[in-house]
Amino acid sequence: MQSDLSVSTYAIVLLAAELAFSVILPVVLLIVWAVKTRAKLLPAFAGVMTQVVLSVLEQAIHSFCIGSETPLAAFLLSSPYTYAIYGGLVTGILGAGGQFLVFRLILKSRTERETAITFGLGYGGMECITVLGISMLTNLIIALTLNSMGAEAFVAEYAPTEQAALAEAVESLNGIGIAAALLPCLERVAMLTLQLELSVFVFTSVRLNRFIFLAIAFEFRLLAGFFFGLNQAGGLPALALELILAAGAALLVYPALRVYRSLPETEEVHLDRFGRE
Repeated sequence: MQSDLSVSTYAIVLLAAELAFSVILPVVLLIVWAVKTRAKLLPAFAGVMTQVVLSVLEQAIHSFCIGSETPLAAFLLSSPYTYAIYGGLVTGILGAGGQFLVFRLILKSRTERETAITFGLGYGGMECITVLGISMLTNLIIALTLNSMGAEAFVAEYAPTEQAALAEAVESLNGIGIAAALLPCLERVAMLTLQLELSVFVFTSVRLNRFIFLAIAFEFRLLAGFFFGLNQAGGLPALALELILAAGAALLVYPALRVYRSLPETEEVHLDRFGRE
């Protein structure tokens, strides 16, 4: 292990920039949306909590299905495609089904169409922070700790068998360039856009009782999960994944916008002869 092992200032700046981007993007969008539409923030909070709960459930499912040496795990991990199909199904069922239940049961009184976007900003924003932000925060802490402690003291905290992997990780951090830093940021932009679009479809399925929109949301979530799984299994390059996500988000912009604009702005209120709802 090299005694001069450290993370460059340039790499630390890029890590900090990615971390800031992961937080600033959803927060600014939510503030702008709330100010422009005067939307209530309760659906955004519901979106945040939904994302957290579904992430925990997803990890529990992964732990059960592929977290131990079982015939099921062996089958699911036997090829990139079986793993990707499995990942797509989990993502599709949890994402579309979970959001449907939240709109149907928890946000049933929030019938204004702005609820769909506000919820999507909370859900997609929390995903942006957890997927990109926490990863960058972890890398940033490692980098700053290494530089502060010095290589010898930092390496001494790790077992000899882990030191080679540590050196590779530091080398990887130092190899980060602007293009490599931009790629995950662009991925999060595409995913946040997609989350907003799919939130509109799920909300519409609840509001208008048209389950075709729920099926559309499930299909696109399944496809997104499939391609993410394929990438994680080494069957799809990162750049190809970003392009696919961007294409999917762009494809849904017009139909999602059209569906959103077709929704009634407020629920029609029926009063009795005493003027009560």
